[in-house]
Amino acid sequence: STSPAGGWPLVYEKGEAHSETGSAVHALELAHAAKRNLGTTWGVGESGVPGPDSHRRTGLPPGIGFVAVAGPTEETTGVLKVNGISNSHAKTRSANMAIFTSAALDLMKHLQRKH
Repeated sequence: STSPAGGWPLVYEKGEAHSETGSAVHALELAHAAKRNLGTTWGVGESGVPGPDSHRRTGLPPGIGFVAVAGPTEETTGVLKVNGISNSHAKTRSANMAIFTSAALDLMKHLQRKH
């Protein structure tokens, strides 16, 4: 079965459970999907709760997230937990999105040094 990932399908083996939004596994799956679907050497994925509200299914609070980079090797692939802002103000969402983006770029820079 498939699950939309930015318009790209995430393909799961028959009987394999889908990863949950807001998890390290989901961020890594999105990074690999980006890499595969774009035909690139590197892919970036993010899965989190930017806010301003908690996640409706998991109850995870706003500001919790994971960013992942899928590089050309296992050594250049990684996941980072991100702790953003955890209040319920409308501006929190855009601030957390910026924090997640910055963390993803920092992780990519770190992993590219290993390449």
